Amino acid sequence: MNNSVVENGYIGHSPTRSVRKVRFRVLFTWIALGLRDMKLSPVSSLAWGVGFTFSLYGAYLLLTSSLAASFAYIAPLIALALFFAGGMIASSRQIEASGRADTSAAVSQLWLAKINLLMAGLALSILMLGWMGLSLMIGVVSAGVPATSFGSMVEMVVLVKGAGSLVALSVLTFVMMITAFALIFVSVPMVVDGDQDFLNAMIMSATSFMNNFRALLIAGVVLVGLVVVSALVWFPLIVVASPIALHAAWHGYRSLVD
Repeated sequence: MNNSVVENGYIGHSPTRSVRKVRFRVLFTWIALGLRDMKLSPVSSLAWGVGFTFSLYGAYLLLTSSLAASFAYIAPLIALALFFAGGMIASSRQIEASGRADTSAAVSQLWLAKINLLMAGLALSILMLGWMGLSLMIGVVSAGVPATSFGSMVEMVVLVKGAGSLVALSVLTFVMMITAFALIFVSVPMVVDGDQDFLNAMIMSATSFMNNFRALLIAGVVLVGLVVVSALVWFPLIVVASPIALHAAWHGYRSLVD
């Protein structure tokens, strides 16, 4: 590993792995490697990206249509999105090992990691449900009346209370996204790699984030922001943006964890 981006020594550990200290500019290397992996496996990358995009679009439709449906069905969609994310990560794992990606081999690797991926999805679902509950509280306090969907809640917050409450909702959403990033950036590649159970992997991911706070905060803003901005500009752009971000996540894991 290049000493210009990784400092000597280790700053955390799990039962079998140690965490390296990195500098924020290593993010550019991760993105460059992510782009390389996408060029080496364009068909499989875009196929996994399509599945990931449909999962997120399903979640978007839930959030903008019905509160009851959102709380009832958001968890399966998060788990499905995590499966497709794992497929892109497994492809980068194969490219590193053999120079090419094999979709059937990636599916086999995901099958081996299925329980840990499902448990990671459950943890993210709990985080998502917490965000949903707090967001509704902000909406009710701001507007004074319950909303029928998250879309209508945002409209009421803006119309009734203006920018202040919208800023509070935005800050809450940002914190939720960065927390999710901190929990999955290392953990999902780690369970796909078959090295750790989901709990130890999430502990390792959180440790990596806290001990590389500036570097991984910037990475979270850039990589999550890439997907979010794509969704805001034109939702199908996530098909292209998500493989770049998730291939980069594999290389981030390989830089951070020894």
